[in-house]
Amino acid sequence: MVKSKATKPTEKLHIIPSDKPGKHMVTITKRELASGPCYYARIKLLRPELANGKPYINRTLNTSDKTVAIRLANDIYTDLYHKQQEGRTLVDLTVSQAIDQYMTWYREGYDAEVSGFSKPMLKNFEKSIEKYWKEYIGNKPLNHITHQHITDYEIWRKGWAKNPTFKNIKNKSRHGNHKRTIANRTLVWELNAFKQCLRWCSERHLYKGHAYLWKAGKRLLERERRAALSRGQWETLWRYMRKPEFRNKGKHKNDKKLLRHRNLLRAYILFMGNTGMRVGEARNLKWGDIEPRRNKRMDEVPIITIQKEFSKVRKKRRVIGRRTALEAIERWKKFLVDTGEGWAGDTFIFCNPVGETINHFRESFKAVIEEAGLDIDSSGRPTNFTPYSLRHTYITLRIQKAEDMTIYNLAKNCGTSVQMIQQFYDDSDTTDFIDEMTL
Repeated sequence: MVKSKATKPTEKLHIIPSDKPGKHMVTITKRELASGPCYYARIKLLRPELANGKPYINRTLNTSDKTVAIRLANDIYTDLYHKQQEGRTLVDLTVSQAIDQYMTWYREGYDAEVSGFSKPMLKNFEKSIEKYWKEYIGNKPLNHITHQHITDYEIWRKGWAKNPTFKNIKNKSRHGNHKRTIANRTLVWELNAFKQCLRWCSERHLYKGHAYLWKAGKRLLERERRAALSRGQWETLWRYMRKPEFRNKGKHKNDKKLLRHRNLLRAYILFMGNTGMRVGEARNLKWGDIEPRRNKRMDEVPIITIQKEFSKVRKKRRVIGRRTALEAIERWKKFLVDTGEGWAGDTFIFCNPVGETINHFRESFKAVIEEAGLDIDSSGRPTNFTPYSLRHTYITLRIQKAEDMTIYNLAKNCGTSVQMIQQFYDDSDTTDFIDEMTL
């Protein structure tokens, strides 16, 4: 079927005056088509932002009768007027356009320091819905999104990560160091992030569906326990880092960059394993965030302030570290002074030579674990330790060794709950409490 080509209008009629003299809200035009005459309406918008910035909406009235055309144009204007008053979208958005609007809203809220908006959440949204969800269904109309799209995301996401011949392989470089195996907790986060975006769109009348009500199945919600080093493994690790071979590991002798990184890495591992801090919290620590204080035994220990914008619990909190944690970063500080790099209260602790924070130590930590012979457990299986395992190790060893500490105080110091520690962190065994149980 060949579409009729429109010609120049043969008649033009203005109706519904604007508040501006000589202007009108609706213009009706008549065009002569090959199939016969037809009227069109052009409606001026009061809120162009509800139509992706378009100042007008054009509609075909599908009639050659002027009286009918005027009535239809009035009806369309009235409908659009009420939608604008209610803040409802006037055109169907794509998923990408909806995500862009949501991210703009969130960034503005974060920049204005509105309660509930945080930098970690913003970064996570940027890593999930702005990247993966746009690639997955970004070109689809928002109002076409159903529960099935949410359900199928897991298949798509795992295929994207695993398959080297995946059709979007050319885009992987912009996702950074992506993993080939996606953890359940990562999938659940990405699914919930998109559901949050859909709910936001629904509240603003941009989305008519109900896919944001989708719930993950039991299998996805089963969280994997973090791997923790045993007491013996932890001792093996820090003893290895005392050896000269740890500092001199590498292809070249007297490599200043390597020596700096190894000293930094040792300080990081010992600090994390003796404070229980989250990786994201430590990443943005500055020297001025640490205050030495003496306990009743007169040991000097660190009091660490985590600023609210870098805290997972979204509020400023303080962490008490062990004496070893303070000693580790004091050695790192001395190294910086001795090499002429120096330090200041407003500079980052764990940073590169130009003062930029280091996003993660995954590869370096994995290398040290292998060097120390801890990559394989006693049964021959890979241990799969990550920097986050240091937090798990700290909590487990504190439960096992600290005599006068309650699990409540431990949870408070780690910025988590007693339930979370019991469910996901506690690797202790009843034999660890033989004295408490028998004396």
